[in-house]
Amino acid sequence: MAKRRDSSNDASISMDSFLDILTCLVGVLVLIIILTSIDASQTKVLIPTPMSQKSDKKLLFVECRNEQLFPVPLEEMQTQIEQEFVRLDKTLSGDPEEMREALRNLAFQTENYIIDSSYALVGQIAITPRPDSTGDDLEGVNMQAIEGVVVPGWYGEMLDNADPKSDIITFLVRDNSFRVFKKARALAWVKKIQVAYELLSVNDPIIFGLGGDIALAQ
Repeated sequence: MAKRRDSSNDASISMDSFLDILTCLVGVLVLIIILTSIDASQTKVLIPTPMSQKSDKKLLFVECRNEQLFPVPLEEMQTQIEQEFVRLDKTLSGDPEEMREALRNLAFQTENYIIDSSYALVGQIAITPRPDSTGDDLEGVNMQAIEGVVVPGWYGEMLDNADPKSDIITFLVRDNSFRVFKKARALAWVKKIQVAYELLSVNDPIIFGLGGDIALAQ
């Protein structure tokens, strides 16, 4: 007499095979995830890094402050200080201490800046913003349609008059003004003008060498 099959054992064997297949599939998926993660972690992203470099080009300085742009008339300020030096040299006795005291008490102002002339004793110019000054905010510039934008005001004139072969626009960017800086930089790039920038905290003075080099206060 033939033996009856145990159906419960058949079901158990069939379920075990299914679980084996499922376990293999899960293992393959885990392996794919691990390999993908390793590959992604090794992906190299090239990010342009600003480099300090020597240049014979003329530096045009623009300050980004309170989400506005301000021209920095360095040549005008240098001329003012040189003229005042000549005047003091003629009116004072020539005593160095008397000259230092006169410079400490002397302050120039331009439309947007106060010039601390006492730094001239060490061959520098230090400027701080005038609190009542206002600049260009570039609110009408759309970053999504930057090509062909007509830029009003003095910054537009600077871009039109700058020579890409001989000029560099150097932005002095304060912590509260990255948005306007990005707009102004993009507009300069459209004109093929070389751009450089220095970062400043909100209250840092701007210090130049009398030769035009910039040395930011720490």
